[in-house]
Amino acid sequence: MLRAVKSKANGSGRTYTSKYRGVHQTFPTKRWEAQFRRNGKPTSLGCFDHEEEAARAYDKMMLWCELHNASGVKSGITNFDSTEYEKEFAWLQVVSQDELIEALRSEGRRQAAHRMMRQKREGQVEAATDDYDDREEPQPQRPGRQPTPQPGAGAGAGRHVVQLQQQQLLITSGAGVDAAAASLLVSDEFLVDG
Repeated sequence: MLRAVKSKANGSGRTYTSKYRGVHQTFPTKRWEAQFRRNGKPTSLGCFDHEEEAARAYDKMMLWCELHNASGVKSGITNFDSTEYEKEFAWLQVVSQDELIEALRSEGRRQAAHRMMRQKREGQVEAATDDYDDREEPQPQRPGRQPTPQPGAGAGAGRHVVQLQQQQLLITSGAGVDAAAASLLVSDEFLVDG
């Protein structure tokens, strides 16, 4: 059936940024893109955070092509042993090529969105803790109480205090940001009182 690729030929004069077939690194983002050729044209299968995930996306497409005897596609070689994908054979037999491409690309987009949200959360928490020293000392909140705006603040410009393991984090809300939205900034990563 299919054979796993051992290594890429070094004598071809081409340089590879990946040890896996059908995978290269995108340099602006440093993510790994899986790609195959459909009707002689390169077709992206998505960008992934890890090189192995991109290689597995390529393998799934090669397995699909083998199962469907697809013409116009160079297939037959996978990066990993095809027995690792036995659980997915049934799905690969019923899905169309376009549906598979969309599913693989969606997985790459999900990874990117998750990474961006994590980076944004970490950046906002870091920025908020850096600004904390420049502000007035807030009143400590009792455990189990909802964070409340400081007195005298205008609508949409309140300060909200969130208790984090013996430390307090001050979040200054901008226009249109309320207490619930301020709490959401840290809710996935930290325990929010209230």
